Amino acid sequence: MISPLNPFDFLERAAKLYPERTGVIDGNKRFTYSEFEERSIALGEALSSLGAAKGSVVSVIDYNTHHILELYYALTRTGFIINPLNFRYSASDLAYMIGYVKSTVVFVHNDFLPLIERMEGKLRSVQKIVLIEGNDNLSNGGKYLSYEDLTKNLKSRTQPEYIDENQVAEVLFTSGSSNKPKAVGLTNRNLYLNALYTMIAYRMTEEDALLHVVPLFHANGGGTPQMITAAGGKHVMLRKVDPEIMLKLIDRESITMFVAVPTVLRRFLSYAEFNSFDTSSLRQIIVVGTAASRDLFREVETKMPNCECFSAYGMTEAGPLVALSRPKSEDTRKLQPKELLELKTRTGYEVLGVKIKIDTPIGGPGGKEGEILIKGDSVFNGYYLDSKATSESITDGWFHTGDWGRELDDGWILMIDRAKDMIKSGGENISSVEVEETLMKHPSVAEAAVIPIPDEEWGEVPMAFVVPKPDAHIAQLEIMDFCRSKMAHFKAPRSVVFVDSLPKTVTGKVSKAELKNKYWSGRERRIS
Repeated sequence: MISPLNPFDFLERAAKLYPERTGVIDGNKRFTYSEFEERSIALGEALSSLGAAKGSVVSVIDYNTHHILELYYALTRTGFIINPLNFRYSASDLAYMIGYVKSTVVFVHNDFLPLIERMEGKLRSVQKIVLIEGNDNLSNGGKYLSYEDLTKNLKSRTQPEYIDENQVAEVLFTSGSSNKPKAVGLTNRNLYLNALYTMIAYRMTEEDALLHVVPLFHANGGGTPQMITAAGGKHVMLRKVDPEIMLKLIDRESITMFVAVPTVLRRFLSYAEFNSFDTSSLRQIIVVGTAASRDLFREVETKMPNCECFSAYGMTEAGPLVALSRPKSEDTRKLQPKELLELKTRTGYEVLGVKIKIDTPIGGPGGKEGEILIKGDSVFNGYYLDSKATSESITDGWFHTGDWGRELDDGWILMIDRAKDMIKSGGENISSVEVEETLMKHPSVAEAAVIPIPDEEWGEVPMAFVVPKPDAHIAQLEIMDFCRSKMAHFKAPRSVVFVDSLPKTVTGKVSKAELKNKYWSGRERRIS
């Protein structure tokens, strides 16, 4: 008998097998798997009673809290679509996203209520706003509902309706080469199978305790909401990425693993009191978001001998995991520690369930080079409500990642550049097109181009090349402040170079490769 795949099955199983086991820790709050399940079911059924229709979108603006984790399961059980949003975006960006997906309900943490209030009159599709941890604001004329009230009244546990495994269960926005973020629709099947593939790749068991470092609005939190529950392990929520808080939680909760971008990992390792905490429980750290250095991996394994460090390659459209750099057993047997370290910093090889191929390969040293294409059961079927973008990115079932890679021996892949015009800074995607369009709004700017340049802390940051209008007198700080006033600060250029003209290709396009040469020469990869 074939049953539709639904991630809620993971929570149902965990609550059945481990009812009294602590499943979620959020600050001083601790929830058993039985409580986790009951709260999630109550939340989903309360939403249904509010009149929200199955298949409608529910947006969430929250930290990594137990609330957003409960919502992941409440909504998949009842057939709603969860839309976690990046609270670092501006109110106008968020209003666009909520409007695009026609969200009917918005869950918002009290700290981000000012963002919602700045969207007054713009949220035409929204019928209800549910406030998380904001009881003081609930008396505001009945404008907001209470999250806790929705979880308290589970009168009866009704059997959920049939939910198609190919129905979209989650919509995440990702910045690409366009000036507007794209909405990635992941199905129940995508999420379910990505969790299983990731569990196998990470070799997870019920003994694992994961610290949620990656925001859960980023690429499905690396698949962590589903895979830890499926394993019956422990979720430890991290609301603020702070080295001291991380170390205290690792020590207190015997954390076995976490996923992080290099910027966060560097800050973690360089914390002055690092050696005052017991980190011996850590068995692996997965580095995501951008290429990592051998020095960083060496430092991890020197400071924490019980812990291994691997690179993971993925993207929102893939659910997200595509490749992992865990050395194969034959590599472990025949290679020296220095060579193994080199392998771990590569992009990796395809995980179970995902296929990789290099498009339009050209001969060259070390193997074939070209755009990285992927397909698999965890890879999305298309952009939400955007058939044009879908048809442009998927050919014969293969998704064009926009990343340029090299195929090495034995199926290993090395990502060496980006085909798409995108910058990845501290794990955040930045569309250079969006930044350029903002620059062009300045009255003294005639032309502008934005490229990534290497940065020790953030991996890479945006740099702007600006051609001023004749007789214009502008300063670097003025341009940077102008951009910050128009967009999220992390998107704005960190530096500005004024030039008389921009290099062009034979077709008249700006040659960003030429602009990048000075800053990336001598590096094997043109990403940081």
